Amino acid sequence: MIKEEQLNAYFKSLVEASFQELIRRYEKYMLPMMFQRGWKVKDYKERTVSCTYGTVTFVRAQLYRDGAYCFSVDKKFGFEPRKRVSKELEYQCIELATVMPEREVCKGIEKMYNVAISPIVVTKALNDAEQVLKEYQDYQESYEDTEEIPKIERPVIYIEADSILLKYQSHQKQERSSKRFEIARLLIHTGSKQVGKNRWELQDKFEISESSPHACFKKAVQLLERHFIIKPETLLITNSDGGKGYAPLSFHSFAKLMGFQRHEHFWDSYHVQKEIKNQLRLFGRDTISEVLDLVLSRKKKELQELLESLASQLEGEMLESFDSFRERLIRDFRYTKLASQRGLDSHGIGVMESNHRKLTYRMKHRGMYWTKEGGMTMARLIELKASGRLRNVFFGQWREIYEGYRQADEDYYYHQNKKIEKSYEQIPKKLGLKLVSPRYNERFGKRIN
Repeated sequence: MIKEEQLNAYFKSLVEASFQELIRRYEKYMLPMMFQRGWKVKDYKERTVSCTYGTVTFVRAQLYRDGAYCFSVDKKFGFEPRKRVSKELEYQCIELATVMPEREVCKGIEKMYNVAISPIVVTKALNDAEQVLKEYQDYQESYEDTEEIPKIERPVIYIEADSILLKYQSHQKQERSSKRFEIARLLIHTGSKQVGKNRWELQDKFEISESSPHACFKKAVQLLERHFIIKPETLLITNSDGGKGYAPLSFHSFAKLMGFQRHEHFWDSYHVQKEIKNQLRLFGRDTISEVLDLVLSRKKKELQELLESLASQLEGEMLESFDSFRERLIRDFRYTKLASQRGLDSHGIGVMESNHRKLTYRMKHRGMYWTKEGGMTMARLIELKASGRLRNVFFGQWREIYEGYRQADEDYYYHQNKKIEKSYEQIPKKLGLKLVSPRYNERFGKRIN
């Protein structure tokens, strides 16, 4: 009986032999054309690359012309310089990293593709992903043709906001501390649709993760302008826990800025009940139930009288905390009104907590610490994977378009700097002015030689 392990080893040897034969045929076809363009063979270099079809070692020609070197085989198969993994395997590492730690990614890659990699490879892949996400954001903001994007027109637009806190690790000192940092999140959709017996799916969903609520709202403005049609009759429904940066006034200002004439804001019912239970835990279940019933039945006056009587029984720090809660509950009482009491459909409201889970399952607990840049990158990767856009971000046509625009911008800045240098040279030296040419491209953060 032939063991499957033996078959795997045999097929692996066939893959490497077939790959080397493919390279031989390609060079036999390509080298004559390269010779006609003035290229010459300088040497033959060996290289080892790990791919999804196995780890292959091959020899290819190093070409030379006018002081420049190139490997036509590397360019043909998409092998980047000084990298031991292919783009596809790097992408698989990134995708697996959205659901498991880096060391577990190495085990998963070995199980799936029979390729051994180290955690450093996964770390480098995530660092590359951070740069790709920055370029993708720059492409969306600066180069993406918004006229080609079909805009969404719906009678209701929902926006929910909340934040998650992660344990912080200093990037420079590699020190862990008790400090936490915030990832602010906004969820935009147009309602939910029933797709199963007990399953609902959000429609036209967009997720935003930024370092602060202000940055989230700024990104939301751009997103709504790019993807949605807002009319006078369009209803905006917002929902939050009322925390820092997510107060009702923030949403009212946002609605006014975007031109919404109809706006309904909700204080998230889950957080309302959680806060009531936490503040009244010393008074027993009956008192908690009574307060919840008064909120549900919209009896503000009776609620205020009950809370004042409860406050008279407290003192010290507990009284200060309770007074702060009581004032906020009375002040924002109108936002605790349920959707059914406002004549609205409750489906699609209060979905942010469940939406958090795909991030918290990966990024919280199990003794995990994050740098601010790493945490933000991972959050965005998880969101892209959940929306099915992750592969397009890494392999989409936008990368070629962006590279073309970026090269054009660099050429423009280069010629502009040349003109400035020429004008400097025309200034008479007898003026005694010492001027320095600003040969620096601020847009892309590097010097132009």
